[in-house]
Amino acid sequence: MKFLPETTGIELLARARIALRSSVSVNEVKAKDCGACETRGSCCTDIHFVNVRITKLEAKVMTTWVSTLPTKIRNQVVNRVVETARELMRVGNSDRETEFYSCPLFHEDLGCIVHDVKPGACIHHACYERKEDLPPAGFLEEYEEEIVALNRRVYGKEVVAQSIPIALSRVWESSNLSKSASDDCDGKQQAKENRVKPNRN
Repeated sequence: MKFLPETTGIELLARARIALRSSVSVNEVKAKDCGACETRGSCCTDIHFVNVRITKLEAKVMTTWVSTLPTKIRNQVVNRVVETARELMRVGNSDRETEFYSCPLFHEDLGCIVHDVKPGACIHHACYERKEDLPPAGFLEEYEEEIVALNRRVYGKEVVAQSIPIALSRVWESSNLSKSASDDCDGKQQAKENRVKPNRN
């Protein structure tokens, strides 16, 4: 098997994502407009619904996207991701099919902060009133098989898809992203503790 540079893998991932968007676009016109949703973001934050998993390559792309956010928002997102990952690992659920969580990448003002590079499951999903309007499940299955194979060609081994928080946290272990967010949070806490209280005597 001929291995691929990570940069090439990311380019091919982008093409696969575009192809999936194109495939489901015919069905999406029959779905409810997210902008008109009465409970905006509910499908992203429902702890009993979200169990999206991503591969290492997808996590790398999302990491690049998160790193471009304004510092305040980036640190909020990073801390939410890390906290959610810790909770999932604390529970220690070995059944990935029942590994549910509230997606920490949804921002109440901005919506999905990785919208342009979101996972296949999120691209495939929309709010359909009729079952017959849903895009074929085969679209997503083919996409996920392609991405797993792509990861294998890039990293030279079988890459297991993990929940978004865990996959991102593991990528961030080797970067300064989570550390800078943690340092910023610690710095603010320290500054708060160092404030001189007014003398009320």
